[in-house]
Amino acid sequence: MSDRFSPIQSTRLNLCSVRLHQLQELRELSIRTFTDAFAEANTQKDMEMYVAEAFSEEQLKAEIQDAQATFYLLKSGEDDTLGYCKLKYGPPSAVKTNGNALEICRLYVSQDYQRQGLGQWMLEQIRKKALKEKLDFVWLGVWSQNPGAIRLYERLGFQKIGSYTFILGEDPQTDLIMQLKLS
Repeated sequence: MSDRFSPIQSTRLNLCSVRLHQLQELRELSIRTFTDAFAEANTQKDMEMYVAEAFSEEQLKAEIQDAQATFYLLKSGEDDTLGYCKLKYGPPSAVKTNGNALEICRLYVSQDYQRQGLGQWMLEQIRKKALKEKLDFVWLGVWSQNPGAIRLYERLGFQKIGSYTFILGEDPQTDLIMQLKLS
């Protein structure tokens, strides 16, 4: 687990790095938020295939133990988990870019807490973290069929710089690569 990440806090919100003993909480949250976000627009078969692989205990354990990545749970107080994100150091491989980068691999807010500015709050904390670490840019991949998320990222200064194919089950989909320059 990387020590490069430290807790990010607000007066009422807190991003706490996930530890291995929180694997089941992260797994349940990952499955629920991903399904809530994408089930209506995809087949049940593709969703089941993707969820079984991407959010298996083995896969999430490996991701938690990746020294270049950290999961954060978005908490309000000590008990309420509102969402999560996963951050990882490194630039996108699908496009040529120069500089030190931080990838937002996942960023989800639980359905009950959406439209309260929590995703934007997490993005701002990530931007501040990257600035503090003197990184050159933050980047992410977003499904091309998710206009609400794309608008949010654009409003916050992210720009489209490329795309790649994301396989959901057996369905090849296009994800846009968006970058926020910090310097």
